[in-house]
Amino acid sequence: MESQINLRETLHHEIPLTGAMGIDVVDYKNNTLCLSAPLKLNANHKDTFFGGSLYTLAVTTGWGLMYLKMKELGYNGHVVINEGNIKYQLPVAADCLGVCHISDEQLHRIDKQMKRRGKAVISLDVRLGDSLDSEQVLFTGRYAIV
Repeated sequence: MESQINLRETLHHEIPLTGAMGIDVVDYKNNTLCLSAPLKLNANHKDTFFGGSLYTLAVTTGWGLMYLKMKELGYNGHVVINEGNIKYQLPVAADCLGVCHISDEQLHRIDKQMKRRGKAVISLDVRLGDSLDSEQVLFTGRYAIV
């Protein structure tokens, strides 16, 4: 719970747009982070989620997971998005959830990179939709830890 509160504060301070969008931390456990954003603050002219808001929620979900994992591993590096690819499969017409998971293997690889070079790069997949298991929007982001 404490990491969730700290992440919310960090997001809203470091990335002010997340506060304006109403992005909040829903859950963080088992190497998985879930963020949410309300439709009412992110609606387009069709009363569905604006594409830019979905992209921002996706990038932020991956960023937030890496931020938490770097703190847990004892690194103080900065997490930045290096590249992103998004696929809008279906419109999102309700409050939206972003879900990102990192495997233990990926964490081990990051830890090795950080110890060897002091920086790391990782690709993460983020699912967005109106429920935890929906895949209305798929995002793959490449994050650098520097």
